[in-house]
Amino acid sequence: MLVVVTVTATASEAKPTTSGYVHTVRPALEKHCFDCHADEVTKGGIDLGRYRTDADFARTLGQFDAVLRAVREERMPPPGKGTLSPAERQALVTAIANSIDHAIEVAPKDPGRVVLHRLNRGEYNRTIRDLLGVDSRPADRFPADGGGGEGFTNTADTLYVPPLLIEKLIDAAEEVLAAAKPERVLTAKPTAETPKARREAARLIVAGFARRAFRRPVPAMELDRLLRPFDQAEKRGVAFEVSVRHMLKAVLVSPHFLYRVEQPKPGGQPYELAPHEIACRLSYFLWSSMPDDELSTLADEKKLADPLVIQQQVRRMLRDPKASALGEEFATQWLQVDRLSEGAGPDPARYRELTPALRTAMLAEPAAFFNALVARDRSLLDVVQADYAWVNEDLAAIYGIPDVRGPELREVAQRDIARRGVLGMAAVLAVTSHPGRTSPVLRGVWVLDRLLAEPPPPPPPDTPQLPKEESASDAKGVRARLEAHRTRPDCAACHARIDPIGFGLENFDPLGRWRMRDVRGEAIDARGVLPDGSAFSGPVELRALLLARRQQLARSMTEKLLAYALGRGLETYDRPTVTRIVAAAEADGWKVSRIILEVATSYPFRFARDRAPTPAAPPPAPAEAKP
Repeated sequence: MLVVVTVTATASEAKPTTSGYVHTVRPALEKHCFDCHADEVTKGGIDLGRYRTDADFARTLGQFDAVLRAVREERMPPPGKGTLSPAERQALVTAIANSIDHAIEVAPKDPGRVVLHRLNRGEYNRTIRDLLGVDSRPADRFPADGGGGEGFTNTADTLYVPPLLIEKLIDAAEEVLAAAKPERVLTAKPTAETPKARREAARLIVAGFARRAFRRPVPAMELDRLLRPFDQAEKRGVAFEVSVRHMLKAVLVSPHFLYRVEQPKPGGQPYELAPHEIACRLSYFLWSSMPDDELSTLADEKKLADPLVIQQQVRRMLRDPKASALGEEFATQWLQVDRLSEGAGPDPARYRELTPALRTAMLAEPAAFFNALVARDRSLLDVVQADYAWVNEDLAAIYGIPDVRGPELREVAQRDIARRGVLGMAAVLAVTSHPGRTSPVLRGVWVLDRLLAEPPPPPPPDTPQLPKEESASDAKGVRARLEAHRTRPDCAACHARIDPIGFGLENFDPLGRWRMRDVRGEAIDARGVLPDGSAFSGPVELRALLLARRQQLARSMTEKLLAYALGRGLETYDRPTVTRIVAAAEADGWKVSRIILEVATSYPFRFARDRAPTPAAPPPAPAEAKP
């Protein structure tokens, strides 16, 4: 196994019939945790002793989800505070996971809540492209979007509107309308040169434009408001086309264009999204853009409440070239290679082979790779084991693949078994390196977080930092320094999981080139021993250990795709949805397309609630603990 215990993907697949908290979880907590987390002693502010009943447990699932992760990742009990045998740890993690899943299953369903969702930069550019036929990408000049939830820039609650963005939005509206071809703007002409005829033509224009821009039908009263800029321009005697552009500019700076508006239904109870809201969720999930005519028509006909119709549309939309947005947006952010465009990774002054052309190719490969997984209906396991790569001449030189010429990416056989899948991708290896050296820590954290959904906690604030440069004159290599670092008790538990994985990738230099020796001339030691005693050497054997955790790989990708599709971070109540999607993917040969279909028809994708439920008060402290 890759970690001592990994039951996140398996423990909850059989629907639990009883919570088991009182009889299985609490006795184990009393034995192993209460010395530090009960009654008068509440390290970290955590008092597990106060949760006495199954009802107490069910009211605080978030707390116990954190306990589950800490026990599973061997952060608790901490070193020096007693140990759990592998069998004890397995039993405790299984019991907590089953108890959490049971509590969620018997509670009322919660689809979660997404706040008002502003278009991010990628969504704005693609929506403008499809609305006006303009490829100028004005949003590239907007302030950077934040990344929340699972790290995606479409997470709604991180998409603020700083003052500078307001100015940029106004400028962008003027720019794209000026660049649009007249036939995309002047979709109707006055039948006569009279004020009435001009206004009737303007109303037809704004009705069609706003219907597409707002991604829903537009009531007559709303059209009247949108006509006001036209009326004001007409009073000034400006040309008809100029008046129309003033009116359309108002549409493009309207919150109904800039936000993906979902009309809430008060009451705090879950409700099914309206048809046009479902159409928007589908189009921005798969295309990062507005719905097309077919989706809009189905929404008008109220057919998108049917999961079978949704599945038909997903299959159609994945065949459309606009589905390349999944690779360009989702995959690059999931794998975190988008950070290369922000300056992360090797220093070009030190690694002169890292030209702008090579960096561009590095960024493009993961997107092309993921889009091929979807378009060719491939298995998600190819993320780890693919025997093909998407390269151009620059990347082929890094990988040692002969006979590839030109700047265009194309799929070629990857005969080097050490480099198969994303673990051998130059972009991944570069973004998990420091400017002047490789980083086993960054690479180990990346595998745990991005592939296994087991991110380690951040390091303590006083943790000493290793140098980000490496030279031939260094007295010690990176491995020796990290091994010394692990002697600190507060670092040992996490680094015992992180470092061995990173050591297994040390044969790849910061650009992703294969090497046998480090800059000091010493032979690369790519051996690793995981906390459960599993030993391996190099990327081939590391990959085998990852493939043995295929359910965990599937669960990780599912969590990332679901969070991306919903535009929010996942919560404890999303666990059953993820489990059902993973089970469906396994039954369908682990196909990525199956995960996408299941996400698009899942309960949290099709339903919502207008506000968070009032959190239950924690149970009172035990009488003996009161002052």
